[in-house]
Amino acid sequence: TWDQYWAYQGMTVLFAAGNEGANGISSPGTAKNVITVGGHQNRWDPDQMYPYSSQGPTDDGRIKPDVTGPGDYVRSCLAQEAEDASTNIGDSYYIEYSGTSMATPAVAGAAALVREYIMEIAERPAPQGSLIKAMLILGAEDMGTRNIPNDDEGWGRVNLINTLIPDQDVGTYVDDRSRLSSGQISDYSFDVTRGGEELKVVLAWSDYPGSSSSSTQLRNDLDLEITNPNGQLYKGNVFTNGQSVINGQKDSTNNVEVVLIDNAMIGTWTVRVRDSSHGGSNFYQPY
Repeated sequence: TWDQYWAYQGMTVLFAAGNEGANGISSPGTAKNVITVGGHQNRWDPDQMYPYSSQGPTDDGRIKPDVTGPGDYVRSCLAQEAEDASTNIGDSYYIEYSGTSMATPAVAGAAALVREYIMEIAERPAPQGSLIKAMLILGAEDMGTRNIPNDDEGWGRVNLINTLIPDQDVGTYVDDRSRLSSGQISDYSFDVTRGGEELKVVLAWSDYPGSSSSSTQLRNDLDLEITNPNGQLYKGNVFTNGQSVINGQKDSTNNVEVVLIDNAMIGTWTVRVRDSSHGGSNFYQPY
């Protein structure tokens, strides 16, 4: 149902992954176009997951959750009508809870700030929801062991500073509202002028709703392809030990694709978005 919002370009929808651990993520957190939020520890070690945060993948193998936010011992306002005050911290105005339902509002606040930054600081048009999603994933940090993407944290812990004002780095985004037909491509070239720097590229698009009777929910299969100055090709979501490796099989499951290179060589790089299978209308944003 929530994937119906693919047509509302300015709407960003977030859902909690749930607190079922290995029992998996349940609807609506399984929807393609929403930002599904898992929980990490808050008070103790933010590089560790909240132990009950629901794990992916979805039934058709998509990466979920997308990102994580602080999910345990989170203080929030206490409604006067609240019946369950068992975790009251001795303050009539606040209460402390744990769960992905606490992590999701924090990430929603980050999403709102990304939108505000784009419109008021960058002075660009109102962004599509998939661009917000791409930018949050762009700034996300790999938690603990170097192993993104994974079924616990997805693409990692949200870091708003990394998303908006990365230290000494340059970020750019393309909010492209054009449409690709099957076999068409869009290319973007840019120069890397400092050696030894990290390069991260995120492609996200709002996909047409799938069918409940289908084992594959992706309708529009876009592919992210990054070519370095030596002509080596990195495909989206081909990762080993938390970073991209050359070659590998293309991803025909997710509507988010990422390339992450630790030490990008100096020279001209090409970002290519390829529509390899076009099953309906699509909107995409490489960042």
